Amino acid sequence: MCYCKDASALIGRVIQTGTIKKERSGMRKCSTVSFEGQVIFVGIDVHKESWAVNLRHYHRELDKFSMRPSPEELANHLKRNYPGAEYRSVYEAGFSGFWVHRRLCELGIAMIVINPADVPTSGKERDRKNDAVDSRKLARELESRMLEGIYVPPEENLELRNLVRRETKLTGNITRVKNRIKGYLNFMGLKFGSWSGSSLKIMLCLFASASLSEKQIRPVQFGRRYSGCIRQYADGAFDREIL
Repeated sequence: MCYCKDASALIGRVIQTGTIKKERSGMRKCSTVSFEGQVIFVGIDVHKESWAVNLRHYHRELDKFSMRPSPEELANHLKRNYPGAEYRSVYEAGFSGFWVHRRLCELGIAMIVINPADVPTSGKERDRKNDAVDSRKLARELESRMLEGIYVPPEENLELRNLVRRETKLTGNITRVKNRIKGYLNFMGLKFGSWSGSSLKIMLCLFASASLSEKQIRPVQFGRRYSGCIRQYADGAFDREIL
């Protein structure tokens, strides 16, 4: 049940399931509010611990609040307070990836992810930048149709891309470890052979009498096995559960 001085002040179409009675205070009693056919624009400033949310409709700010990072709670809030409306939302690409986009789309909320550098920003917004200002800016520019979403790759493509990035980073780490070991061998006057399995065993024997421990050799052995697993995974010959 809701009370309003004038039904036209409500955003949306008021569906009256009962008779309208005037109260002593001059307020009228409205039974149900529907936003069917209306569009609610949602700007979300995503952070690890909380989200700053701003809602707009017909170039007016409906609400602003902070909430836990939960797509389900946001969807429930919108459907409970603005039933029947079309929801369009936006957030900036960043550390959270695209899981928020996928989940909100599954819950029936249209969503785009944008490049933070593409958001028009005034000088005042730069000077007093905070979460509330950022979410208001996103909702405003989304309603003004000034934002263009970036490409959101499928989840399987993201998994493969992350594997390739992981292999690249791991290869760099292995190279650094190898260079350190070779430098240590040269410094101690020890002869270096190759990076084959037998040479690694010989090195372990040599290092048993030196100050270099087995822990400094193990990353090279592990890196070779892990890199091979990544290549097999990318070729489709490896079960994902193993990784």
